Amino acid sequence: MTPQHSPGKSPNPQRRSSRSHRAVLTAAAALLEEIGYANLTIQAIAERAGVSNKTIYRWWPNKAAVVMEAFAEATAKVVAVPDTGELRSDLLAFIQASFVAHRQLRFGATMANLVAAIQTESTLAEAFRDEFIARRRDAVRQMLERASQRGELRALLDIEVAIDGIYGPLFYRLLVGHAPLDESFAEALTAQLLFGITKS
Repeated sequence: MTPQHSPGKSPNPQRRSSRSHRAVLTAAAALLEEIGYANLTIQAIAERAGVSNKTIYRWWPNKAAVVMEAFAEATAKVVAVPDTGELRSDLLAFIQASFVAHRQLRFGATMANLVAAIQTESTLAEAFRDEFIARRRDAVRQMLERASQRGELRALLDIEVAIDGIYGPLFYRLLVGHAPLDESFAEALTAQLLFGITKS
């Protein structure tokens, strides 16, 4: 008689694939912090994740793509965009969370490392813009659009310019290092931004 296998014990390819996909992103994010982008390889990610190189290339075309998707997801977990129903609270909480994350040695150093690397590597620059910057801008765009729907923003406000105004000071202080990303600056920046983008 042919043995009967319990349906509950049958392998689930989709679940296994999902676990492998998650393992790759987790491994890529961890290695990026540990050794930096320049020293990171697909082979190292595969070994850490317990998958083959072929598995990674089935989902991502190159190292830059997998690393930036991993970094974007990791960032979204620590710097969420709140929805309190009021722009001042949302904006202040977002800026505070961003500053806290970038003050952390590994996260801030990783970001600075990536910004430096994109100056000379076009593949990474494209992935950085498409995977990381686009996602972070979209998150803030949604916050501002909610504020607009509540009638909080100035008429004819250019939301894309407003997004630049939110992220610009963060990257400037992170990369130049002339002043800290501290609580007082978070509050001052929030107040200045609100003065420029909200109705008087």
